[in-house]
Amino acid sequence: IDILRELGVEIRCGVDVGKDVTLDSLRDEGFKAFYLAIGAQGNRPLGVEGEDAQGVSGALSFLRETIEADVVGNACDVADEVVVVGGGNVAMDAARSAMRLGAETVYIVYRRGMAELPARKEEVEHAEEEGIIFKTLCNPVEIHPDENGFVKSITCVEMELGEPDASGRRRPIEKKGSEFELDVDTVIMSLGTSPNPLIRSTTPGLDTNRKGGLIVDENEMTTRTGVFAGGDCVTGPATVIRAIAAGKVAAANIDEYLGFHHEIDPGVEIPTARLNNKPPHGRIDTTEREAGERKHDFKCIECGLTDEEAYSEASRCLRCDHFGYGIFRGGRKGKW
Repeated sequence: IDILRELGVEIRCGVDVGKDVTLDSLRDEGFKAFYLAIGAQGNRPLGVEGEDAQGVSGALSFLRETIEADVVGNACDVADEVVVVGGGNVAMDAARSAMRLGAETVYIVYRRGMAELPARKEEVEHAEEEGIIFKTLCNPVEIHPDENGFVKSITCVEMELGEPDASGRRRPIEKKGSEFELDVDTVIMSLGTSPNPLIRSTTPGLDTNRKGGLIVDENEMTTRTGVFAGGDCVTGPATVIRAIAAGKVAAANIDEYLGFHHEIDPGVEIPTARLNNKPPHGRIDTTEREAGERKHDFKCIECGLTDEEAYSEASRCLRCDHFGYGIFRGGRKGKW
């Protein structure tokens, strides 16, 4: 951040774009190009009765509160019986965090089977080891609050997989008369995320797809001239690496749009790759703390490398830019 400021970048915090200012008002101030990197931090609702009950929250807001409490050293309470709806990496994080905060029972409810879980295999395995209960081929249909408006249970229905849908995955179909009830105190929704709709609603002509993502062309320009976008607000939830790459591409495209063509040299001289007689060998698999120990705290799960393992890793060939997949892209670039 300090490097950006030294380069002359002005950072304005506490500004709600779409409320405090709009893209049109910024254009009136003289700005000629815009880049939207707003991410996808909005929780998608489930759309069932009782979703407004006390004790129902989105996974991202739940994790944000957990992290903030852990950073400042405050206690973050959680109910005894928790259900997480969804099967992605965020759902696994939410379920495992709830366990660490003291929940006695944590369920993950997912409408497809274990084989179709979108979360990383390692995340699923870790969750199972820590005692998370998977209720797959199930889908919530109603949340029941008590007389005070707090969650007391959730009704789910069993599912079965039918023919593949547009995504190529088998479509889940309800089994008639298979409803059952789970007694829970907290419901955490992890059904995916979407970009903040405020900018879209205050910027006429900014088109989105059915999931709320911004539509861009091959140059990452949106349907509004001079407004570029990239990262999760375009692709949907993805990796930091993809978002960083999108920012670099957008910077070059904005440069061209404004009538310039600058080449940026990172100032690093990359030596020529050369063959050697080192035999190829795989990566070192790091060890992990026992599930019974790690599920009670937020300390690192993976253990560090021993000296011997570190030497072994350091001796491996790391020139994938030349010998690996990078060669299909022309190798690592010194300029972009």
